[in-house]
Amino acid sequence: MSRAFDLTCLPFAILLMPLSLGCGSSSSASAAGSSGSSGSEAAASGSAGKSAGGSSSSSAGTSAVGGDQGAQTGGACSFSTAPAAPADADPSASAEAKANAAGLRTLDFVIGRYLRGEASVYSGTAKAQDNRSALVNTEVAGPRPDSVIAEGPALALLQVRPAADRDWEPQNPNPTGTTATLVIHGLPPDQHFILRQRSADPGLTEVSLLSPVSTTAAMATSCSDCAPDLMGKPQKVALTDLTATGHVMVFMGVAAQGGHDVDVTAQVTASADLALLSPCALTFDDLAIVETATGPNEIDNTLQAFKKSGHEMTYMTGGSFNVGGTAMCPLVQPYKIELYVDLDDLSHYGTRNYVAGTAAVACVPGTP
Repeated sequence: MSRAFDLTCLPFAILLMPLSLGCGSSSSASAAGSSGSSGSEAAASGSAGKSAGGSSSSSAGTSAVGGDQGAQTGGACSFSTAPAAPADADPSASAEAKANAAGLRTLDFVIGRYLRGEASVYSGTAKAQDNRSALVNTEVAGPRPDSVIAEGPALALLQVRPAADRDWEPQNPNPTGTTATLVIHGLPPDQHFILRQRSADPGLTEVSLLSPVSTTAAMATSCSDCAPDLMGKPQKVALTDLTATGHVMVFMGVAAQGGHDVDVTAQVTASADLALLSPCALTFDDLAIVETATGPNEIDNTLQAFKKSGHEMTYMTGGSFNVGGTAMCPLVQPYKIELYVDLDDLSHYGTRNYVAGTAAVACVPGTP
């Protein structure tokens, strides 16, 4: 069955605000600059057993304690204790407590879950190429080259989770089973490609076209029995001359001059030799790379927005909460808050310097 893609415009350049929570988070967040701010000195930390790392903020609020001690690995480790997932703020909590909780959820998604081993990172080598040159309306867009990841070092992210409706194209309203998604980034990080497997389709591996950093990917090709089973989070992932193909409809020519849809075969070839990294081996830079794309339509630049300050990475961001009013004209409380990560101990991260803005009524457009 052919799939319709506007491949003239792929990959799409998607602009996101850096604090992109993903995973269905309902927090509203927006960029608020990268400079520090005055305000509350209370801080919520995602680690345990360590001071605020030289900041002037005292450590208070939510503390996520648990997981494996880094020292138990028997070698150097990038963190001391893998933090447990943070608890949600009580609905009756203050706006500051809710802001701290939202910030900790973000930090847990982009850092904490990796330290707990819930998301797996691989390192090794890879190469890949697609035939994007054949998937372009050259009369309108002009010729374009194939996308290529030259053979060289690579990082990869593997996530195995319950299947979701978005794991099918078109979406499946009744998803069943489990989905494994492997995103392979060439280094230096300029392009990536994605492998996706579903337990509902044994032996089938979908493969995306190559896409630049922080852009969506089209799962335009597939192959059968061409890749290792990713569901069990294997210690090694080896791809040897994998070749995946798929039929896509591409509009060729000019509409007013007889242009028409053409069924074109898309193709991706790839090889990789990847080994699972211990959470202890992960660095902030590693996580900043793999977090740029965690799925075909799941892209993020949160960690890319952090700035180095001494031994910390910091990011001033913000968001808002409804604190009153009506359903059609809520009273909205904006805020700014700083996120920080200790480069000497990645499990020592948290929020601080909460600053409340002026609450204002924001009516839904068209409300009388």
